[in-house]
Amino acid sequence: MTHDTNPITIEKEGNQYYAYSEGLPGVYGVGTSMEEAKTGILDAIRIYFLQCKKTGRPLPLRRISKLLLQY
Repeated sequence: MTHDTNPITIEKEGNQYYAYSEGLPGVYGVGTSMEEAKTGILDAIRIYFLQCKKTGRPLPLRRISKLLLQY
């Protein structure tokens, strides 16, 4: 099993923080703090990976972290 990292970018716009990963377009997290945005994107990535597994869609294996593979 490969254990790499999937970089996450968190940006602030107004009073909101937006988290995203270039390797997973359309998967993002939003919050009023950096921690909320980080938690949101990690949850979104887990859900995305679970859906891939459920539907048989291949996972984007270019960069997957150990944390996200524990499902």
